Amino acid sequence: MPWGRLEEEERHAPDSGPWFNFRAACANHDGCYGAQLGQAYCDSHFRDDMYAHCATRVWYQRALCRNTANVYYEAVRQFGYLFY
Repeated sequence: MPWGRLEEEERHAPDSGPWFNFRAACANHDGCYGAQLGQAYCDSHFRDDMYAHCATRVWYQRALCRNTANVYYEAVRQFGYLFY
């Protein structure tokens, strides 16, 4: 569910790298926060979107991708309230 995206200067972590591309997940998450749909709701959907992306990666990138997704998820759970 795309809801929008924060401006480039408002992002605090890269949304892609050699083994992941969370651009769509980040855009959805930013829009969800903007729509005030609930932090826990937005964060859990963010994790689900990232996991869905990781499932599309080649087999040897999937674990790295999921580990990165877990770090990003924990970051928004711990610090997302600052931006919600």
